[in-house]
Amino acid sequence: MAAMRRSFALTASYRLAFVGALGVTALATRVVFGVTDADASRDVPSEAPAFQPAPLIDPQPASAPALGLSDSLPGDVIPSEGGGPDDALSDEEIAPPEVPSELLDQLRAGHPWARFERGAWRRVRVITESFDAAGDFAGRTNTERVERLEATDDRSYTLQSENRVAFAGRPAPGAAETQRLWLLTDRPTDLGVPAAIEEEPTSISLGEVVVSCQTWRVTTEFEGALADERICVAPERVPSVLRRQLVSTSGEGPGTIQTQAVTRLDLPAIYGEELTRSWHVSTTITQPDGSRTERSAVYSADAPGGLHWEATSVYDSQGRRTHWSVAELVESGRTPIERIEVSEATGLPEVAIEVRPRRFMRLLRREERRDEDAPAEQP
Repeated sequence: MAAMRRSFALTASYRLAFVGALGVTALATRVVFGVTDADASRDVPSEAPAFQPAPLIDPQPASAPALGLSDSLPGDVIPSEGGGPDDALSDEEIAPPEVPSELLDQLRAGHPWARFERGAWRRVRVITESFDAAGDFAGRTNTERVERLEATDDRSYTLQSENRVAFAGRPAPGAAETQRLWLLTDRPTDLGVPAAIEEEPTSISLGEVVVSCQTWRVTTEFEGALADERICVAPERVPSVLRRQLVSTSGEGPGTIQTQAVTRLDLPAIYGEELTRSWHVSTTITQPDGSRTERSAVYSADAPGGLHWEATSVYDSQGRRTHWSVAELVESGRTPIERIEVSEATGLPEVAIEVRPRRFMRLLRREERRDEDAPAEQP
């Protein structure tokens, strides 16, 4: 039997914001597992894949207002005090919602940010290299990104982010921003109000595992720009969203296609000193001019923001690689005061040998006496 279709729309007036995607103007449709994006360095060329805490994000850098977050890490952390009207979407901003509460509950239970308490944070390091038209190495940047969960409500969550650029060998505080994102789409609330329609359920095969999913079509339309997305949600699973496909168009031209899919489940990963369950995510972003971005990432439910490691490659319309980057989790905390560091040990494990001086000298003298008592060799 076909699933009942239910249409839910949040009505309000928002101004539309646009961002560039590899030189092509398009609706900012950053489909993520719960984080915003901003370029970690103004020194990176505009085509560079700035670190994004989750896949399906536009690699174009974005500017941010100058705010300070450097003192908000554990040891200096100042937890947010309550939600309040400034921390969550108020009833004056959005009419009383007629949203599918069961869908929002499912998304929140497995969300990489909204499932944590206010003040959860993480620090991610990104290394990016760029290449010229001949494919030769052209430059390298090292940046860091610090993010903290500021607030949550039944429809949205708020992240505060700061980008840090290496200066004199050490990361220097940079521009920061605070942004609200829809729980339904993980996109900024000022980019329009999404409407959701339930479609026919489907099944997704992940290796030998077949998972039944609800399918939702989510659209955001404003002033001629359209974000048309289909998400596959697996109830009572983490991650709850197993697949997203988003088509972003502005005007009558072709749009940007972004596809994100979980490819492997229940793989081990290290978080702190413990092994935890992780999953792999593959992302492809195709621009109208033929250029594309490819990402491969590892996520877990224990780490705020989900990300453990992500590799990104950017190709132009001729298939030539222009940038690649690796993002890795450095440290994080599931509470404002917790700090879990990732081991930075490299190379072979160190071997520790305990030496007791007295015992060592006794053994040495014993060997000397043994040599003295040995018969002399015959000529």
